[in-house]
Amino acid sequence: DDIICQEKDFSIYTLMNADEHSVIGVGAAYILSLQACYLVREEYRYFRDQRTAFFVKGDPQSHVQTLYTVMVENVPVQYRLNVDFRALFDTLFPGSVHSTEVMQPLSSLSD
Repeated sequence: DDIICQEKDFSIYTLMNADEHSVIGVGAAYILSLQACYLVREEYRYFRDQRTAFFVKGDPQSHVQTLYTVMVENVPVQYRLNVDFRALFDTLFPGSVHSTEVMQPLSSLSD
Protein backbone atom coordinates (compact mmCIF):
# COMPACT_ATOMS: atom_id res chain seq x y z
CA ASP A 1 0.00 0.00 0.00
CA ASP A 2 2.17 2.87 -1.23
CA ILE A 3 0.70 6.29 -0.77
CA ILE A 4 1.53 8.53 -3.68
CA CYS A 5 1.95 12.10 -2.48
CA GLN A 6 0.93 14.79 -4.85
CA GLU A 7 1.07 18.49 -4.07
CA LYS A 8 -2.60 18.67 -3.16
CA ASP A 9 -2.34 15.55 -0.97
CA PHE A 10 0.77 16.55 1.00
CA SER A 11 -0.24 17.08 4.61
CA ILE A 12 0.55 15.80 8.08
CA TYR A 13 -1.95 12.98 7.58
CA THR A 14 -0.28 11.72 4.41
CA LEU A 15 3.14 12.11 6.04
CA MET A 16 2.08 10.03 9.04
CA ASN A 17 0.78 7.29 6.76
CA ALA A 18 3.69 7.45 4.32
CA ASP A 19 6.54 5.00 4.09
CA GLU A 20 9.76 5.53 6.04
CA HIS A 21 11.65 7.00 3.07
CA SER A 22 9.27 9.95 2.88
CA VAL A 23 9.59 10.56 6.61
CA ILE A 24 13.39 10.44 6.39
CA GLY A 25 13.36 12.90 3.48
CA VAL A 26 11.14 15.37 5.32
CA GLY A 27 13.22 14.96 8.49
CA ALA A 28 16.44 15.61 6.58
CA ALA A 29 14.95 18.72 4.97
CA TYR A 30 13.87 19.94 8.41
CA ILE A 31 17.36 19.40 9.87
CA LEU A 32 19.03 21.14 6.90
CA SER A 33 16.63 24.07 7.26
CA LEU A 34 17.50 24.39 10.95
CA GLN A 35 21.22 24.25 10.13
CA ALA A 36 20.82 26.94 7.45
CA CYS A 37 18.97 29.20 9.92
CA TYR A 38 21.70 28.64 12.51
CA LEU A 39 24.46 29.50 10.01
CA VAL A 40 22.66 32.67 8.89
CA ARG A 41 22.26 33.73 12.52
CA GLU A 42 25.96 33.13 13.25
CA GLU A 43 26.99 35.02 10.12
CA TYR A 44 24.83 37.95 11.17
CA ARG A 45 26.39 37.94 14.64
CA TYR A 46 29.88 37.99 13.09
CA PHE A 47 28.86 40.86 10.79
CA ARG A 48 27.36 42.78 13.74
CA ASP A 49 30.53 42.37 15.80
CA GLN A 50 32.75 43.46 12.91
CA ARG A 51 30.56 46.48 12.21
CA THR A 52 30.63 47.51 15.88
CA ALA A 53 34.41 47.15 16.00
CA PHE A 54 34.73 49.29 12.86
CA PHE A 55 32.55 52.04 14.32
CA VAL A 56 34.44 52.01 17.62
CA LYS A 57 38.03 51.70 16.34
CA GLY A 58 37.72 53.06 12.81
CA ASP A 59 39.35 51.73 9.68
CA PRO A 60 42.65 50.00 10.58
CA GLN A 61 44.15 51.11 7.24
CA SER A 62 43.55 54.81 8.00
CA HIS A 63 45.80 56.85 10.23
CA VAL A 64 44.26 57.64 13.62
CA GLN A 65 44.77 61.36 12.98
CA THR A 66 42.09 61.31 10.26
CA LEU A 67 39.48 60.73 12.97
CA TYR A 68 40.35 64.08 14.55
CA THR A 69 40.71 66.28 11.49
CA VAL A 70 39.04 69.70 11.65
CA MET A 71 38.42 72.08 8.78
CA VAL A 72 38.32 75.76 9.73
CA GLU A 73 36.77 78.27 7.34
CA ASN A 74 36.75 82.08 7.25
CA VAL A 75 40.13 82.39 8.92
CA PRO A 76 41.02 86.04 9.71
CA VAL A 77 43.62 87.60 7.43
CA GLN A 78 46.28 87.85 10.15
CA TYR A 79 46.23 84.02 10.61
CA ARG A 80 46.31 83.00 6.95
CA LEU A 81 49.98 82.08 7.03
CA ASN A 82 50.65 78.51 8.13
CA VAL A 83 53.09 79.60 10.89
CA ASP A 84 50.63 82.07 12.40
CA PHE A 85 47.75 79.63 12.11
CA ARG A 86 49.78 76.91 13.88
CA ALA A 87 50.77 79.35 16.63
CA LEU A 88 47.10 80.28 17.15
CA PHE A 89 46.02 76.65 17.55
CA ASP A 90 49.02 75.85 19.76
CA THR A 91 47.89 78.59 22.14
CA LEU A 92 44.26 77.39 22.03
CA PHE A 93 45.07 73.65 22.33
CA PRO A 94 48.60 73.28 23.74
CA GLY A 95 50.24 69.97 22.83
CA SER A 96 47.19 68.68 20.96
CA VAL A 97 47.83 69.95 17.42
CA HIS A 98 49.28 67.34 15.07
CA SER A 99 49.63 69.47 11.96
CA THR A 100 48.09 72.46 10.23
CA GLU A 101 47.67 73.40 6.59
CA VAL A 102 46.31 76.70 5.33
CA MET A 103 44.68 76.70 1.91
CA GLN A 104 44.23 80.01 0.13
CA PRO A 105 41.23 80.51 -2.13
CA LEU A 106 42.18 81.11 -5.76
CA SER A 107 40.44 84.46 -5.77
CA SER A 108 42.85 85.79 -3.10
CA LEU A 109 45.86 84.78 -5.18
CA SER A 110 44.85 87.01 -8.09
CA ASP A 111 44.64 90.15 -5.90
